Amino acid sequence: MKIPIRLLNDQLSVVAYFKAQRHRVPLSVVSFIVDTGSNRSMLGYEDVERLNLPQNTLEFVEDSRIGGCSIGLHKIDAAVLLFTDESDNGRRFELDFSAGLPLSKKEFARCAARLIPSILGLDFLRKTGLSLHCFPKQNDYYFGLEGLG
Repeated sequence: MKIPIRLLNDQLSVVAYFKAQRHRVPLSVVSFIVDTGSNRSMLGYEDVERLNLPQNTLEFVEDSRIGGCSIGLHKIDAAVLLFTDESDNGRRFELDFSAGLPLSKKEFARCAARLIPSILGLDFLRKTGLSLHCFPKQNDYYFGLEGLG
């Protein structure tokens, strides 16, 4: 089973459908950067705003610093990510997720937070059992189930 990943602007990018029913977020398309240097997966502030995620209902988890910007990570309970594999079969994963929100309501903090993309980090790989496969010479990048390629 392979979930294709694209190399876009020298970054690994994957598109998924995202849903957070407890927070009234319907099934929506989100583009994620695959970042194995990040311990946490998160929905970027621009996507939080676009999906109308009710920010006041999210539980604060911790402060984080990403790309020189300080943000607050807030818990999104029971998010669902749906991917399409190479055979057009849907692959569904349910996991707790984070939302990256600005630490203050000042316009500068909000603008800076919007620059941080939605990220799939190492926690995503650990929780789902997926592995990351990269073959740059062949321009072949994908998530696969461990042991199955």
